[in-house]
Amino acid sequence: PNSIVNTKKSERLIDNVLPKSIAKRLKEGESHIIENFDGVTILFADLVGFTSAAAEYQPSFLIGMFLRDVFSAWDQLLIMR
Repeated sequence: PNSIVNTKKSERLIDNVLPKSIAKRLKEGESHIIENFDGVTILFADLVGFTSAAAEYQPSFLIGMFLRDVFSAWDQLLIMR
């Protein structure tokens, strides 16, 4: 079924983006993984309301303004820490 295809696609994406040790832990069900890799920051976030906003607004607005503002604010928080 469709859910199996989506699961396989998700697993391939995880394997291609994350270090193998992190991908393995994520697939095994670990949900809060904190690791240190020099020169790399990866943030997975579920932005509340983003799916409905994506249906309503143009991609240029979502990427150019909304996501830029969200991640700029995140960067500022990290700098302050």
